[in-house]
Amino acid sequence: MHHAYFGELASAPTGVEWSGEIAVDGSRVDVWLTTDIEPTAAQLDTAATFLREVHRFDRIAREAVAAELEDDDSAVALYVTHHLAELSDADLAATFGTSRREEIEPSRFLVRLMLDHVGLRPDDPTYLATFDYTLDRKLTQYVLAVTFDQSGEVVSVEMES
Repeated sequence: MHHAYFGELASAPTGVEWSGEIAVDGSRVDVWLTTDIEPTAAQLDTAATFLREVHRFDRIAREAVAAELEDDDSAVALYVTHHLAELSDADLAATFGTSRREEIEPSRFLVRLMLDHVGLRPDDPTYLATFDYTLDRKLTQYVLAVTFDQSGEVVSVEMES
């Protein structure tokens, strides 16, 4: 199967697969596209929009993450508190310029998050795109996963490994 943006998509036993990378703010971001069935051209076009307009969706995702920070029981609050408790003083100093945990405001923490991966599921009516954010993939296995639906609306913000 061929698509104008993705090029050749490899057939899998139950759908198609594609992987690549894009540059976002000078960093390499891995992209995976998988389906359970052969997607339509329209579904692939919708998925490609998330990559063509990655800066817009990155901004929307970051706004959703920041909004979740207001809830002490949210995945975002857990992500911040977990990493502030678990990272070594040296890692905190290298990342934030200080090892004094009380000086690292949650909003400062969120600014350090980088987009690490974009997952696309063009055949999924609920979760079309997932943007994974990490503090540093060398420091943690955990990400904040921001999921978008087919219309580009944020569906969820979750902490995942």
